[in-house]
Formats: sequence, structure tokens, C-alpha cells
Amino acid sequence: WLDPQVLEWRGNIGLDQAFLTQLTQIRLALEPAAASIAAENRTQQDIATMRAALKAMYEAGDDHQKFSKADCEFHNAIVTATHNPFFYSSISATGVTLFRFLSLISAGSTANGKFHNHSSEMHRKILEAIAAQDQVGAAHAMVCVINERGKDAGSQLMSKNWTAPEQPL
Repeated sequence: WLDPQVLEWRGNIGLDQAFLTQLTQIRLALEPAAASIAAENRTQQDIATMRAALKAMYEAGDDHQKFSKADCEFHNAIVTATHNPFFYSSISATGVTLFRFLSLISAGSTANGKFHNHSSEMHRKILEAIAAQDQVGAAHAMVCVINERGKDAGSQLMSKNWTAPEQPL
């Protein structure tokens, strides 16, 4: 399940609430810990990298591809800021693929400037907590982001029988 090709295959046959729940569970297991560790270990360069990614999220407007790319860069910057190669290895195996699926799920009706701005504001809280070295606050803000994205994706699944766009073999 950690293989990107296996997850892509699973996405191509369609995502359901059970799969979305499993993705959210693994994110909740890993990402709040990453935010907490980043708050402890971050450097000024790490903060600058997160700020640049957050700025790109705000500037994406209605462009979901730009927003998703910046969102991934933001989360990758958090993992990098842990400065923990063991942690980085454990989350990098799932991170990019999980973000790709969550991006695909929300690329429908929620892909607009209002959604992107709200999400950016939530991510700003993570950055502020990490910059302030507030480990508890960073973990809490990350949980809020993950739960919000999971609810959003769940709404997409409930509103229609969602399947990933067909991709060439």
C-alpha cells in the first residue's frame, strides 16, 4: 500500500469513504507529529521555505494545480524541518501519494479561490505555531487541517460517485 503505483491503481478504480478514512488515519498518525517535531527543530531557513510555500498557496487563486503543488511543498517543508531522517523516511513513503489523492478528491467543486484562501489560513496557523516553537499548537493546527480536508473530501464522495480521472497506461 505504500507503493505509489499500487495507490494509483486503487485510485483509478475509484475511492470510497473507507479508503478516504484510512488515508486520513495515516495522515493523523504522522503529520501532527511532524509539525510538533518541526516546531522543536526548525531553522530560520525552514521557516522561510514554509513561508514561500504558504505565499504560493495564497497566490494560487482558483488554480487548483498551483494550489496543490504549493500545499505539497508546505507539508514537505514541515517534514524537512523535523531534521530527523528516520521520521522523514517514514512519512515520505506515503506523503506525496496521499497528498495527490486528497488533491484529486477536492479538485471538483471545492477548487476555488474561497476554498484555497480558507485552507491557506488554516495552514498559516501551522506555520505560526512552528515559528513560535509551539509544539502542541503546531500539532493541533495540523490536526485541524487534516480533519477539514477529510470532511471536504468526504462531502465530495457523498455528493457523487467519485472516481479518479482516467489516466493512460
